[in-house]
Amino acid sequence: MSYSTHDDLKELHEGIDELTSEITVLSFSGSGPNDLIPSIIPERNIITSASVVQFRIKIVSLGTTINKFDWSDDNGSTWIGQDVKITGEDQFLNHGISVRFQKLSGHIVGDQWTFNLNPPDSDDERDMAYNWVNDKINLRISIPIAIPSQTLILAEANFAIFLILRAKRREQSSEFRTEADRLIFELLNPMALGTPLVGVAENV
Repeated sequence: MSYSTHDDLKELHEGIDELTSEITVLSFSGSGPNDLIPSIIPERNIITSASVVQFRIKIVSLGTTINKFDWSDDNGSTWIGQDVKITGEDQFLNHGISVRFQKLSGHIVGDQWTFNLNPPDSDDERDMAYNWVNDKINLRISIPIAIPSQTLILAEANFAIFLILRAKRREQSSEFRTEADRLIFELLNPMALGTPLVGVAENV
């Protein structure tokens, strides 16, 4: 019996890419139109912080046909974008966030919007690693691994750590992914060679 880990690892990594952040606590203060719509661009959703990112958008200039805004990703302590013209289209900020104003003008100087960007939940990442490894190794091909198996647990742990560090954009995340891949190969390789694993799995 042959078994390739590549496709299933690719499936997991695609699943990881689908883990995204969440926009919460959207609020508006001011007397102009409340017309700001923030959204997440999945392919650009790169979280460089493990903590919540606090966005603040502020109208700073009025024109006859187009208003301008400043934006911050630290709740207004510093302003990254200044005097940005409203286009009425999706306008990219950072961390995979874009904003769209439904009106080009009619706002009031000082109108402000705030919202939070929460990074992927580490519980989701741990669950994904646990469910994938167990499904692919234990259920799909019914490898008779003793429970608990140290290699199996280490594979799950390394994938979970990889996912968490990846969300934080830490360089060492690749080391944990490599180790998890190696452990999965170690579990599957005897099966690929046609060697049963009964009595081989090590216990914790």
